[in-house]
Amino acid sequence: MKKLALLLPVLALVACDRPKYDLQMVCEDGARGELLVDAKIYKSHADLVVKRINKELRDKARKNDMWFADHVWLYNQIPNIDDTIELVFHVNEHGDYEIPGKIKLNLSHDSLTGGLNFTLWHAADNNLTMSDGEKISDGKYMVGTHCNPVLYPNDVGKNNLSAEDKNCLNYVSSQVLFDNTPTERRLRVYDENTGREMYVGTVAIKEIFGDIEPHRFYFSNMNNYPEDAKRACDVAARLRSYIAEHIDAEHIPEPKNEVYISAGETMTLTVGDEEIVVRGE
Repeated sequence: MKKLALLLPVLALVACDRPKYDLQMVCEDGARGELLVDAKIYKSHADLVVKRINKELRDKARKNDMWFADHVWLYNQIPNIDDTIELVFHVNEHGDYEIPGKIKLNLSHDSLTGGLNFTLWHAADNNLTMSDGEKISDGKYMVGTHCNPVLYPNDVGKNNLSAEDKNCLNYVSSQVLFDNTPTERRLRVYDENTGREMYVGTVAIKEIFGDIEPHRFYFSNMNNYPEDAKRACDVAARLRSYIAEHIDAEHIPEPKNEVYISAGETMTLTVGDEEIVVRGE
């Protein structure tokens, strides 16, 4: 009994130090890239180890709805695949885990199922102006992204790919967008510097990819074709060179915001809350 009495305080101390949640999650980085998050969540704080596992490239280059990506704090801390950062969040007055003005982790219960939700809220890294004119100051939270617990991870083994291999593979994968015609097999690729797009036809595909089918360079195929993935940097170099050489002459023209109507024809256009009637002369 005396031995048991001596152990009780030790056991109580260990229990107090045990995290409420100890789990691995996949979260978005605020710009559709994915992060692998190892989280130990305690009552007063949370320790997170965050690793970038992929990164959206095409839409960011084309400046679609991801132009603000460079303004997201966490996005800038781990810009490349396999970059890792350790973060310590402390509980704020609202019960959220937060690094003030940088990032916030919210735990909430689904209103219907009662299940526990994990959400990362991403803050602006510097002052910016949105496309609609709204100004977002440094440290303001912009977007919340859902995290999915990894309950049954696949045993994919070691593919022996370096961080450089993965970053090259991610670039090539983002370029493998098939846009075939009835007579030609082609890819619709983009220039990462200007966002302009162009087509790469059958002959050029062979020159760039060699004897490897382009679909084998999909990032999701990393573990299926590791030997091909190791050649991604060579392919990426040839592809970048080809795009740089041809983009000025062969880029796809951007659609113009022009509307043509015939003489005597009437068209109603909605601009904001107003309707404008246009008649062709």
